Amino acid sequence: MPLQLLIICLGVLLTSSGYVRATPIIACEQAQGRLLLIDEASNWNDAQSILWSWSPDGSPDIPQQHVPWFINFSDAKSVLDETHVLATASGGAVILIRLEDKKVHFYAHAGVNPHSAEILPDGNIISASSTDNMLRIFSTDASVTSFPDSVYSQDYTLPSAHGVVWDRARTCVWAVGYQTIRRYSYNFDRQKPMLQEEAVFELPEKGGHDLFPTWGSNDLMITTHSKIWSFDPVEQTFSPYPLLSEAVRVKSISERSQKPTTVYMQACESWWCDTIRFAGSSKTNQREGARFYKIRWWLPNHFSYETKR
Repeated sequence: MPLQLLIICLGVLLTSSGYVRATPIIACEQAQGRLLLIDEASNWNDAQSILWSWSPDGSPDIPQQHVPWFINFSDAKSVLDETHVLATASGGAVILIRLEDKKVHFYAHAGVNPHSAEILPDGNIISASSTDNMLRIFSTDASVTSFPDSVYSQDYTLPSAHGVVWDRARTCVWAVGYQTIRRYSYNFDRQKPMLQEEAVFELPEKGGHDLFPTWGSNDLMITTHSKIWSFDPVEQTFSPYPLLSEAVRVKSISERSQKPTTVYMQACESWWCDTIRFAGSSKTNQREGARFYKIRWWLPNHFSYETKR
């Protein structure tokens, strides 16, 4: 394993005062069509700030005819104990990539304009695509799936589907659309996965976009047209997100324990921006010529997964 990647996996950076916890950021960068893992503390215009990158053009696992599926990466998150990246792209792709060697472990066409994906405890995958108003659940079991051209899947209607999250404590799926968040049960069938809608909750404001767990609590964060909300899945209630309740056109939000806790991407040009921001702080990170969409801290997700740390 390359030294730089080993540093990422250990989650530390060496400083003059010893070892200090570092949190890279995984970013969807649409100008050059790449996924980037970036050193939060560096100058983002320096080449050394990029710790890892992936694009379909440079991958031996993606044939040329499928490269258009990867236009405009729309979401990326760390999964499987931070060893893999799960990502979607507006061109239609959902993909699971091993961080260490950039090996593609699964990819498929997930509909029209996928905006998010989630991996389930058994390894199956769900995507949310907004333009065709759909959740799609995939079997990744090799006995029924030979990706990317022969993949077992099932579709479920969700208007303007934008986000999907597995809830480990309640063994259910949460998905957000234009004006609702919905809860689904899962049948835990590797070969024939299915969802069943269990409950529908109206959002306080229309335009449901990002859906992601808070750090160290039971809540989910939801961005809408002009606000950010916390959703309590136990009480099934909404409240303004305390650090950043009034923020328009926020495309993604992510938390960690140390300050600044919350990183978010707020569109400044159409749906993208070359700058990411931190709630309650004047700190920003900017990369000239970049078109960032969703960005997240590279951290374990305790809300969704059993993790090693």
